[in-house]
Amino acid sequence: LRYEDAGEQAFVNVRVIPKGNEVVLIRNIALSGQFLKRSTIYQKGEVQVLTWTGAMFMANWKSKEIPGYLVDFQIKDVDGEKGNELIVAVNLPKEGILPGQKGSALMVSRVEEIQ
Repeated sequence: LRYEDAGEQAFVNVRVIPKGNEVVLIRNIALSGQFLKRSTIYQKGEVQVLTWTGAMFMANWKSKEIPGYLVDFQIKDVDGEKGNELIVAVNLPKEGILPGQKGSALMVSRVEEIQ
């Protein structure tokens, strides 16, 4: 989702999950960093938990960096064991020299920090 106003643009996460005074969201990271503000090419990302302090959101937890563009995520108990799993849909980075060679994956990992 993109917001444009007076020549400026910002990209907003599609899914934000509220959990009390916290929110869980995806942060996609561009290799160009802040140098090319209009860049929408992301090489990696992470899932973050932000906590509301009363004045602003502060990072409370984050996953390890995941290669590729993080499309969506969910927090569910998928295996019936104690605890939740973090499921992340990822568009993998292009591999090989031929155009269009992309892949996608679902990454699943147990997370005890996010309930």
